[in-house]
Amino acid sequence: MKTIPRFKIWIEKNGRHVLGEGGAEILRTIENFGSIVKAAEKLGISYRKCWNYIKEIEKVVGEKVTYSERGGRKGGKTTLTETGKELLRRFDEMRRVADSLEDEMRSLSSISARNRLEGKVISIKKDKLSAMVEVEIKKSVIKVMITREALEDLEIKKGDVITAIVKATEVVLAKD
Repeated sequence: MKTIPRFKIWIEKNGRHVLGEGGAEILRTIENFGSIVKAAEKLGISYRKCWNYIKEIEKVVGEKVTYSERGGRKGGKTTLTETGKELLRRFDEMRRVADSLEDEMRSLSSISARNRLEGKVISIKKDKLSAMVEVEIKKSVIKVMITREALEDLEIKKGDVITAIVKATEVVLAKD
């Protein structure tokens, strides 16, 4: 069974939950639609659930995270306060870092070798079945014999930045 690494992230204040994936989606949708009602409809949740989530965030943070103007002829409008925007910005930043770590862990889990050397392809010599790839790593050059099929599958070209992965008995190549 292949496992997939995932990180669950949330923001806390004094050990109390402030914002997780669902709350971030609520704030993001309110910001996009300018309305709690429209955000709740878009997310497929009740207005009450959406409203209660916002009130719970505000209770823990001690500040308003949304600002609402009553309707009238033009209808009402809800926007995020600076505190709401900052919470969402911080959450999104944490999510980007977690996504990056997940991607890195997935790439590491797909190979057993851990000795990785990043370098630049300086030449490629091909024949019908194989290819000799010269990779400059810092001030050294290593030569790696791979199949021509692997060269084509990885779309390795002169000037590419690649990763040489050193195993106990051989060197293999990877390209992000």
